[in-house]
Amino acid sequence: MRGKRIIVCVNLRASVGQPSCARKGSQGILDAIAAESQARELETPVETTYCLGFCTRGPVARFAPGGPIYTELTPDGVSDMLNAFIDWH
Repeated sequence: MRGKRIIVCVNLRASVGQPSCARKGSQGILDAIAAESQARELETPVETTYCLGFCTRGPVARFAPGGPIYTELTPDGVSDMLNAFIDWH
């Protein structure tokens, strides 16, 4: 079993009218996780996926395995999410 990690949805739906995490800024979340991790000298395992099932509330991330789901993320909220990740389990 893999260790704890953050999974970020990067799904981009073909139709502009359909919500998707990519259209709502998931790349910015990935960039913010990388920048914040580097600034803190953390090795934060991050994976991408193509759906976590909350398209209308994206961008979405989840702590794995079996952890909480974070919706409507913003780059400014990544620092708090990383604090929670460090404290999780």
